[in-house]
This record gives sequence, structure tokens and C-alpha cells, in this order.
Amino acid sequence: MDLKLDYIALIIFSCFLGSCTREMHDEETNLSETLGELVLRKSDYGKGEILFKQPTVKSVDNVVVLNGFLEVPPESKSIVSAYFPGYLKGFRLLEGQKVKKGQVLAYIQNPDFIQIQQDYLVAKEKLNYLQEEYERKKTLNDENITSKRDFLKAESDYNVTLAEYMALKEKLRLLRVNTGNLEKGNITSIISVISPMDGNVSTIHAANGAFLSPSDEILEIVSTEHLHLELQVFEADLRYIKEGQKVEFRLSQWGETWYKAEIHLVGKEIHEEKRTVRIHCHIEEPEGVQFIPGLYAEARVVTDQKEIISLPENALYKANDAGYVWQKKSESDTAFILEKHWIRPGIITEGLVEVKGEDIGESAQVLVAPTFE
Repeated sequence: MDLKLDYIALIIFSCFLGSCTREMHDEETNLSETLGELVLRKSDYGKGEILFKQPTVKSVDNVVVLNGFLEVPPESKSIVSAYFPGYLKGFRLLEGQKVKKGQVLAYIQNPDFIQIQQDYLVAKEKLNYLQEEYERKKTLNDENITSKRDFLKAESDYNVTLAEYMALKEKLRLLRVNTGNLEKGNITSIISVISPMDGNVSTIHAANGAFLSPSDEILEIVSTEHLHLELQVFEADLRYIKEGQKVEFRLSQWGETWYKAEIHLVGKEIHEEKRTVRIHCHIEEPEGVQFIPGLYAEARVVTDQKEIISLPENALYKANDAGYVWQKKSESDTAFILEKHWIRPGIITEGLVEVKGEDIGESAQVLVAPTFE
């Protein structure tokens, strides 16, 4: 019976203690917290180990943060296709391989190429005859020896054949058939596919033996000679962006190295859904670094400077999207009484964190050391 009463008394005492006090004591940090306040005992720390700082005014760069990609202009890209249908042969390129302008990339074979060359040779011979006939009839017409009708027919036949000849010659030029060799009797069923520019093979769309129509793509070539940084700026930040401003950027997959660029063009149209404007930047490419199109970039633009009220970064304790500091409320011979003070942190730079002026007074004493959570 006595044991039972003792047990009940212990429970009642525990409940009373829990309801009457909310003090927490941590032996390791030598402090106690009661309702958002801390008691920091001086005896637990050596001289100079407890440090307070006041907010300071500092000039910092006003930075606009952007993102985008490394790109090349449209003229630095080329899609290679066949002007005429045929079977792809002799194609041995790999993605990333370097090619030169005028280099033979592959061959297209089609028996119809023979017919085009034959039609050209026939038209050329026919044109020679009709030209002589036209000039003869013209002379006779000028001397009123032949009828006007005969002259007009000779002129018409000559002009029609000339048009056919010129059209066939242009087709052969597109086929890259040398008409000088052709007129010597060298007829071929194979034409060359030539690289239109210097660059690197970026994408391959076809394989040997495939039958290609004129609309089918064989490969794509990209030149990185005019590689640039293409960024997106939100309309709210657009007023801070100007041509000629310096840009720092880093490639998210390439570590923490920052590279330099300069704003060359600012777009004049806002994307309806994203509410952003495109910015074209020229890159100061460092030696030994080879950028490639498509890399994601994080960038920052220093637009101007502003003054902020700041505290040492190690004075700030983060809690979700907000933060707090321990501000000295009072001091005795043996301890400091600290008060938890919630603030809205801003930018963080050079070991300092921005705080809003209305969140903390200029004369506030904020705990910097020791630090604890």
C-alpha cells in the first residue's frame, strides 16, 4: 500500500515539474534556454571566447543571377543532305570527328544520274547546231532573203534548247559533276557529298546502304568558332541588364571555376509563358579550355553597388526559409542573458549576411562566438 502511494506521488510531482518549468540545460554547450532565451555562463568559457558583434554597413555588388546554355549561331550549324535520291556509300565518319570545308563526306549512287549526264551531252550538241542555224536564219532575215516565220522558229528552237542545256548544267553543278570531264566521255553513277563548312560532326542520321530522298538528313556539322553564351533574364530584372556589362558564368558539371563573358545583345521580345528575355553574350574563352554547345551555365551580372546592413555569417542560424541570431539582452557578473531574434536573411557575401534594417537595431550586440545550434 505504501509503495503504491509513493508511486502516485512521484507521478504528480513529475507533472507539476513539467508544467511549471520549460528550462533546458545542455552540459556540453554550458547554456540553458528558457522560453527563447539563453543563459551563457562566463565561468564556462575562457577570456575572449565569448564574442559579440554589432551590425555594420557594407557596400556590396548588386548581382542578377541568370542561367542558360552555351550555343552557336545558326550560321555555325549545317545539316548535310543529298540534293538527289540515291544509296549512301563510303560513309565512314564518327560523331565528334573534325571535317574541313570541301572534304568528301560520303557518296550517293543512283542510275538516274547517268540519264541526267546523257541529257546534258545531247542538249549541248543540239544547242551547237541550233545556234548555227539561228545565226544563219538571222542573217538571211536581215537581208530579207528568208521569211520571218522561218527565222522566228529557228530562234524559238534555239532558246528552248538553251534553257534545257542551262537547267541540266545547273543540275550537274549540284551533283558536283565536272562537265569538262563529262564532255570527255567520263560518265558516272556516283556523286560526292561535300562538307559545306569547317567543324565537327555533331549528329549522324544515316548509315551505308540506306536509300536517301532529297529531304533525308545524313549528318549535322557544328563549328564552335563563334560559340556564345545564351542566357535568360526575367522581366523583373531586365531593367538592370545592359549591353557591354561583364558576366561571370560557370558550367554546373565542370566544378566551381568561373569564366568571363560580356553582354553583346539584349533581346527585344518577352517569352509569353516564361516571361523571360534572351541575352546574347560573347565568351572570353581561356586557353586550354574547349567549350561545346549545349552545356548548362549559371551566370551572374554585377549591375551596380548597394549598401546593406550585415552581420557575420556565423552569427546566423537558419530555420527553413528564415533565420535567427542570439542578441544580448542583459549581462551580469557571472552570465549573459541572450534573446533569440528572428531575422530575414538576404544575400551572403564575403562571410557576411544581409539583414533587414527593421529586423535588428544598429546598436544590437549579436553573439558570434561560441557558436551552437
